Amino acid sequence: MFPRYLPASCSRYALLAVLLLFPSTTYSGRAQAFQTEKVNVPRPGTRDLLQSGRSAVNTGPNSSLPDLTAVQAVAVLCARNITAVEYVTALNTRYVSGGYSCNNPWITYNITQALQDAAAVDAKASNGTSIQPLCGLPLAVKDAIDVKGYPTTCATPALADFFPASSAPLVNQYLAANGIVLGKANLGELQSGYATNPTSNGITTALNPYDPTRTSSGSSSGPAVAVASRVAPFALCEDTGGSCRLPAAAQGLFSLRPTIGCYNFSDGLQPYQITRDTVGSMARTAGDLVLLDSIVRNSAAKTTGNGAVASALSCAVNVNSSMSLKGVRLGLPSTEGWVPSATYDGISGEVAVPINSALAKLRSAGAVLVPFDSTTFQELAVSAWPGATAETINNLDASSDYESIEVLGRWLALHNSSLSVTDVINQINRPSEKQSYQAAAMTSSTSVYGSTENFVQYLKYGRPALTEYWTQVMANNSFTALLYPVQNTETLPIASGLDYAVFNNATGSFVLPQASFTGDDPQIAGSSGNFPIGLTSSGTPTSLQFVGPPGHDSTILSLLLAVETLFGDFPAPPNPSVCSGCVSNVTTQQATYNGTGQPAVGEVWSSYGLSFTGANCSQTLKSYGASGVGVGPASKFNGTVASVTGVAPENLPGTA
Repeated sequence: MFPRYLPASCSRYALLAVLLLFPSTTYSGRAQAFQTEKVNVPRPGTRDLLQSGRSAVNTGPNSSLPDLTAVQAVAVLCARNITAVEYVTALNTRYVSGGYSCNNPWITYNITQALQDAAAVDAKASNGTSIQPLCGLPLAVKDAIDVKGYPTTCATPALADFFPASSAPLVNQYLAANGIVLGKANLGELQSGYATNPTSNGITTALNPYDPTRTSSGSSSGPAVAVASRVAPFALCEDTGGSCRLPAAAQGLFSLRPTIGCYNFSDGLQPYQITRDTVGSMARTAGDLVLLDSIVRNSAAKTTGNGAVASALSCAVNVNSSMSLKGVRLGLPSTEGWVPSATYDGISGEVAVPINSALAKLRSAGAVLVPFDSTTFQELAVSAWPGATAETINNLDASSDYESIEVLGRWLALHNSSLSVTDVINQINRPSEKQSYQAAAMTSSTSVYGSTENFVQYLKYGRPALTEYWTQVMANNSFTALLYPVQNTETLPIASGLDYAVFNNATGSFVLPQASFTGDDPQIAGSSGNFPIGLTSSGTPTSLQFVGPPGHDSTILSLLLAVETLFGDFPAPPNPSVCSGCVSNVTTQQATYNGTGQPAVGEVWSSYGLSFTGANCSQTLKSYGASGVGVGPASKFNGTVASVTGVAPENLPGTA
């Protein structure tokens, strides 16, 4: 669903920095200038949703079927240049023999069933029955979304044999379009946090194909790993507070978080927050996202985003495949990573280079980048939940702890499960996740985070006020979308999968080793999509994201197509060493340091160790050990207080 270290509101010092560093006049920095003159905003036109700018297909002897984009694969499948069975076989061969099985993208991977489903599509074609529009194209599905015939395990022991009676409606839409399901993909346990799962429940960690020593992020790690590894053409994910966008960013993919209510999953999704949960999509190209969106979107629906807007919005989209970036005004909100805050550092040096390069490309294409002070939104977010207390960072935390227990119980009951919420919580395998659910159950029962009336007031007044604020900001400044980072550092080492902070001697407070900026737009049921912009010097992908209010799906998809043309093909991950019989083992040590005050000598962070076993496994990785792992100058805590300082890249907005 989301990592539990979303940024808190900016400090007053950050506001001062905004006023000083983001002047309203035209800014001419050392390397990159901001244009703030008012221009007309282009409006999306119409297009064929199956059209893509990357339609050239090489089917010669040197081509690789798994390397085809989804749009390209559909073209050759529907032309019957290859059969669905041949395509699924090619993907499976890459997975089994190419070393990608060590990346652990799947929880349930039934290749026999997938081949049978592919053969059924081929048989329809042989009988003269249309197999358009997908012609047997396979899909990876996050293992929190129901697919009939597959268990919905949510990567937790209690649900290992949890077989739903039916598929989620959007999965049925995909199957009705003559697509097939390739497998159920790995995730963080119960959709929260990174997918660094201990192995005692038989579910291993999904590994980042760009660097298996770094996290694949989460919670939709498995879908991202499968798509980036070229063992699935695209995938359905789920996003409550970044669970599609964060792993997509970590694996160099595009992803879409649609307006809530426009993807119909009904009760076929293991829920965390009904006010923010939505199924989303991820793919290697924006054109592939548009294709998948055209199949699974409930275009006939109208939605209020679960009460985020007063008047229902149409879910239909008009995607402009030839949208120009010239004159497009993009707002850069100060509280979304561009300015450091009291709880997280600014954009770190390793991701500053690709981000600065991306900003330069956007400006060269004519986009107008407009930094602005967004502190008001953070203040509204804190006050939106009437029951907020000093313990709550923002209303996302208050609402999530209030909702999570109730919606899990409702979901189990709707599936006629004999399991209780307590049964599920007692068997949670990941220590930090178990503690989180236990705390949520306790606070829910004792109303620490407020009452039902607080929740009603939040839905009736607080949340609509947040949405109205962003809508007015967009309209008053003629913004086509907002633009900001997905996270402020490169992808962390896999041992950083648990939540922890690093003590900052300079400020006397704890800062987050990595902050993600994917938690605010779900509060307004907004639409967002990330896009890869380049690799850091260590070879890890970096992304930016477009964000808009509810109903902006057409604009987000159009912008993603435009930047795909601007940035070109993203480099594939390096080929892994061929392995067989590999099993990744993750070990966990719970923290003895409780996060209050300065850590004493001998106290340690929560940490993970990662190693491999297997007959011919050459990708053996060193365990990170029991002392825990930080980032930057504070790489390990060894009994003395660690100090970390943020790197302020000189060319980023507001830092020149």
